[in-house]
Amino acid sequence: WTNLWLNEGFATWMASYVMDKMFPEWDIWAQFLSDEYTDALSLDGLRSSHPIEIPVSNPNEISQIFDDISYSKGASVIRMIHDFLGHDAFRSGLQIYLKRHAYSNAVTEDLWQALAEASKQPVQKMMDTWTKQPGYPLVQVVKGDNNVYSLSQKRFLTSGDALTEDEAAQKWDIPIVTEFHHETGIVERAKSMLPSDGHVRLPMNGMRLVKINSGQVALARVNYLPEQWQALAEAILAGKLTPADRYGIISDALSLSRAGYMSTGQLISIVSSYKNEDNHTVWMTVLEALESLNAILEET
Repeated sequence: WTNLWLNEGFATWMASYVMDKMFPEWDIWAQFLSDEYTDALSLDGLRSSHPIEIPVSNPNEISQIFDDISYSKGASVIRMIHDFLGHDAFRSGLQIYLKRHAYSNAVTEDLWQALAEASKQPVQKMMDTWTKQPGYPLVQVVKGDNNVYSLSQKRFLTSGDALTEDEAAQKWDIPIVTEFHHETGIVERAKSMLPSDGHVRLPMNGMRLVKINSGQVALARVNYLPEQWQALAEAILAGKLTPADRYGIISDALSLSRAGYMSTGQLISIVSSYKNEDNHTVWMTVLEALESLNAILEET
């Protein structure tokens, strides 16, 4: 039962993966963000959350792990490692795992070992930061000297409460895809790793726009500098971003505003850039933002 998520989280991800292959026009991954990714972030942003892998010592504890952490967060981290390793390496690793443990039991580390053999990547080191501790990171754009930008991280709490010493010490190995929009009009996507023990530099020279966590694959919130938020809002209004990225921007902005990282005025400015939106999944999150703003502003 400790490894319940290996069954349920994997099955939840695989259902969307297969559906996307059969019906790509359905935009299943946008629905996945709304149905699974959002549920994972909502529950895992609370102090009452628990790790994906939680030891079960007696039957009375079993029902406690049939929740959005095992299913939705489990599916989201599988999606993340699949994207990081790539389809071929992930498929080869999965074949090793299934053949090696056919007709026997397996634990999480067995899957990581098989994926590592196929990909030559330190899978367990990375994934232990996601399955053995609760919560998820806030990725922050930091501007240093000489116009040098970098990414840092810390645990995100939806309440915005100050972190305890243990919470402040939490870190993740975060695979991040960044979409760079050059001044020349060229758009390129680059994969990088924000390690649990350091920072990663962000090349910004000649960039008109940067969208971090492109595709909303990493289980994280992203906070930009004010001018970068403004550039993203303008890109949304101009229709330059995918539905997944438009969803991610409004979802992150709403959560950051609730947690005190962003002013209500700035959230309203970002929401206003969605006036031409035509995607149902994105609209549902825009409506959630409007409902939250209405709760604050009604009767004023």
